[in-house]
Amino acid sequence: MTTQTKDNEEIYTVFVGGTEVNDSYLSQEEANQLAEEYREDGYTDVEIVKV
Repeated sequence: MTTQTKDNEEIYTVFVGGTEVNDSYLSQEEANQLAEEYREDGYTDVEIVKV
């Protein structure tokens, strides 16, 4: 079972090096954008997790 927002969207979080890097849950698009920012900064251990 996944958690969803009030608009019935699935929500995500982003981990970098095993540490959650966002303060609140994100949409899939927001999670992808945040993960890409970390990858562009040279991080290789970036994971998007559906909550």
